[in-house]
Amino acid sequence: MKQLTIITGASRGIGKAIYEDLIKELDNDVYGYDSKKIDLQDYMKVYNCLRFYPGIIANKYDQVNLILCAARLGDYSPDIDTVNLSQASELFEINVLGNFAVIQGVCHQNTPKKLRIVWFAGGGAAFPYPEYFGYSLTKVAVVRAVENLSIMLKKEIEDVSIIALATGAVNTDMLNEQKRFGIIPRTETDISEPVNFVRNFITDLFDSKALNGKFMHVRDIIAPSNYLINEDLFTLRRIE
Repeated sequence: MKQLTIITGASRGIGKAIYEDLIKELDNDVYGYDSKKIDLQDYMKVYNCLRFYPGIIANKYDQVNLILCAARLGDYSPDIDTVNLSQASELFEINVLGNFAVIQGVCHQNTPKKLRIVWFAGGGAAFPYPEYFGYSLTKVAVVRAVENLSIMLKKEIEDVSIIALATGAVNTDMLNEQKRFGIIPRTETDISEPVNFVRNFITDLFDSKALNGKFMHVRDIIAPSNYLINEDLFTLRRIE
């Protein structure tokens, strides 16, 4: 099966680790994008770039995988007066609209036979994150976008699954920035966990299709008894 994998935020952190893993493990086309190659804040350019991607238009690929890691944290803002509304708007353009433009561009007038999408939601979606107000808002939006897209994409593609993925705090530049201001992460995760989860998800090591529209954590137990009986278990309204 010929696959195309596109990774945003592939220049550092989790995105880079996933890119390096997949180019080694998958015998398919894997492309990593960073801010130098494509500016996600210019989301219309992203959309237009990908909608004319030759391989997709020619139905060259049986499966397309989109790994959406790119995100900007923004400035530390511990109280209401320090929240920068202009920056919050920029964060939404990058973290939400830019990554969405990748999905829209790939799916524009194209229907891959099989589509797998992992969109990183981060701790800002799972718990209150007042110190990074704008970032936190974007990550909640990612989860709702995934829930909406799971329904929209299902109308066009039979074998589709899109999930929002929370990883816990991974030792990256972003985490070090938070620790600099004394923020203690709720959980810490080895970078191998999201890397392995993504690889297992796109290769259907577990029943990826049944997880369509869910909000997952890398340490969730992926068993049918968990997510088929209670449909609301892995959603924005999840209960710990």
